[in-house]
Amino acid sequence: MNDPEGVCLMETFIAKPDCVESLKALLQEAAARTRQEPGCRQLKAFQDQHNPTKFVVFAIFADQQAVEQHRAAEWHREIRARLPELLAGERVSAMGLAIA
Repeated sequence: MNDPEGVCLMETFIAKPDCVESLKALLQEAAARTRQEPGCRQLKAFQDQHNPTKFVVFAIFADQQAVEQHRAAEWHREIRARLPELLAGERVSAMGLAIA
């Protein structure tokens, strides 16, 4: 997927109630590292103000190759391995090209 607007990723995470701060810290670490990648155009991470266990991460990468390089990074795999102990369920992911 190549597009002048880039490849958009969105992920939603629901933390276990006793793991909210740990997940928040992990997502902050991941965001900081992702923003340093040359293929990352933008990344925003949000905590729902009405449901503090819910987090949404939105990222735009230059192209599909940038997404693949991001996912292949050792630090990314290590962070992903830590997620199951913090999450109340499966994360929800979406990937696509901008349409508007």
